[in-house]
Amino acid sequence: MRKLSGQEARLAEAAGSIRQTFGAPLRVGEIVKENERLRADNAARDVEIARLTAVREENDELRSLLGFTEKQRTAPVIARVLARTPEAGAHTILLDRGSDDGVAVEMPVIAAGGVLIGKIFKVDRASSVALLLTDTRSRVGASVQNADRTQGLVQGERGLSLEMRLIPQNEEIKVGDLIVTSGIEPLTPRGLVLGRVEEVQTQEKNPFKKALITSPVAYDRVSVVAIPFP
Repeated sequence: MRKLSGQEARLAEAAGSIRQTFGAPLRVGEIVKENERLRADNAARDVEIARLTAVREENDELRSLLGFTEKQRTAPVIARVLARTPEAGAHTILLDRGSDDGVAVEMPVIAAGGVLIGKIFKVDRASSVALLLTDTRSRVGASVQNADRTQGLVQGERGLSLEMRLIPQNEEIKVGDLIVTSGIEPLTPRGLVLGRVEEVQTQEKNPFKKALITSPVAYDRVSVVAIPFP
């Protein structure tokens, strides 16, 4: 093979450089397209993972509700949570069941495990609004599962927690005691779980003391509830 002269070698090198220069945009374009395709695939995968996670969590809630519903004489209404109120201190949830399904004002709203989280506050034909127990307007008669069967009133505390009030000072109540509904409201059955005592607070010269209550349910994560009939 003939050896290239110096000028020929320089021309060949220049030609190769030109080919690289004009070929580069094609490769960059292909890489950009491949990256876009990969991003689209990843986004679709994330959407599917989120959907499957939501379905699994809702199924877990439904299975947990099953134990409660099986004990009811009449099958309760199962409702999904459509929305939550964003206002501070106002804790309500919008449900996809209404008067056409037999839902009425003051009916209890039960979360997984048979835990009372609120009552029906407003009803339309195809939807309803439940006032959560953490709302400052909420009230429910309660009983402590202790030797005295201490009675009191559980209400929302600034939308942040639950408090049991009107507890007689001479009755024994301690951290960890289970708090359930007393059944004094016509539509709320006795024995629904409200939570456990987290702290007991007393005030000198006050005939009553109060207790802070922790619910076993994270209200902001509830996606499906049961509404039992009386």
